[in-house]
Amino acid sequence: YYIEVTKPNLKYVPSYFRRRQTLSNSERFTTEELQRLEEKILSAQTRINDLEYEIYRELRERVVKELDKVGNNASAVAEVDFIQSLAQVAYEKDWVRPEIHEGYELLIEEGRHPVIEEFVENYVPNDTKLNESSFVYVITGPNMAGKSSYIRQVGVLTLLSHIGSFIPARRAKIPVVDALFTRIGSGDVLALGVSTFMNEMLEVSNILNNATERSLIILDEVGRGTSTYDGIAISKAIVKYISEKLKAKTLLATHFLEITELEGKLKGVKNYHMEVEKTEERIRFLYILKEGKAEGSFGIEVAKLAGLPEEVIKEAREILKELEKKGKEREEIIPFLEETFKKSEEVQRREAYEEIIKRIEEIDIGNTTPLEALIILSQLKERVKSLTR
Repeated sequence: YYIEVTKPNLKYVPSYFRRRQTLSNSERFTTEELQRLEEKILSAQTRINDLEYEIYRELRERVVKELDKVGNNASAVAEVDFIQSLAQVAYEKDWVRPEIHEGYELLIEEGRHPVIEEFVENYVPNDTKLNESSFVYVITGPNMAGKSSYIRQVGVLTLLSHIGSFIPARRAKIPVVDALFTRIGSGDVLALGVSTFMNEMLEVSNILNNATERSLIILDEVGRGTSTYDGIAISKAIVKYISEKLKAKTLLATHFLEITELEGKLKGVKNYHMEVEKTEERIRFLYILKEGKAEGSFGIEVAKLAGLPEEVIKEAREILKELEKKGKEREEIIPFLEETFKKSEEVQRREAYEEIIKRIEEIDIGNTTPLEALIILSQLKERVKSLTR
């Protein structure tokens, strides 16, 4: 901080001005008062930080004294926010109020998955009717046909109904369930030395030992972690136990077409499949749940869609023909190809999500305009949409 005086006016400079700098056409001066002001200004930030901390400390002490009240208020606001969020999405998405009852039947007409429908155009809704004469759905069909999405959808809508929310459907009657059990996905528990199959069996064991007639059970691809015949045997035994002992409402998605043989033999078992339209060159997924078992697993067709080399596809077809000639089951080759496709799909998805994360990390927030931010967000949204198709 200084006072600048041009050379023609130097004769008017007071004696207490101290020369600080000489320029070609002027000179700069300071005074004791100006120096004190400079020191105050330069030290202001330090004092601001100290004052800010002091205010924070006082506020913290006041909050501690009223901790119970603050906590109660926070809980109340959180609950209001939660209820308001459910109300808003129900209003905006035209959800309906489910009829909650103490009976057994679970009825959902034109149900939709609340998350998936946000990322998929022309979402296909499906019906569900679990009752005392049909309480175990055995759902077959190829990968990507929508089996897993459908059974998850029923679980999500049941859960939403139990927390007091409206749900995405045309109409629904949801019974009060005492538990919602799921066996979905796969994975090793390396820290405990537990394999994928062992982990799967531990979870199924927990379900069978704790579920009741009022429970809802969702099982996705039980038995896929072991050999084909072992998987079929275990899956059939599980369905029989649920049918005869538990009588719990159950949705079982599987590739084992042999399990469909239980319809008519066990009470409550009903076969359904995800509709597929097959042509000479390809298959098209319709995502419609229909009665009856699937015509096949379409493993080779799905593998072709996944982009496996044509040489592999041709060889697989030849092997399949040989197996059929010898009377062996198609599942000896189908699960292998479908598992190959699934692993390929998982790798592609993981790489894509890593690419999205890297893109987000590279964004310079400080130098990004609102318009640029909207463009980036739109690009990322389109990328995520492409992964869910």
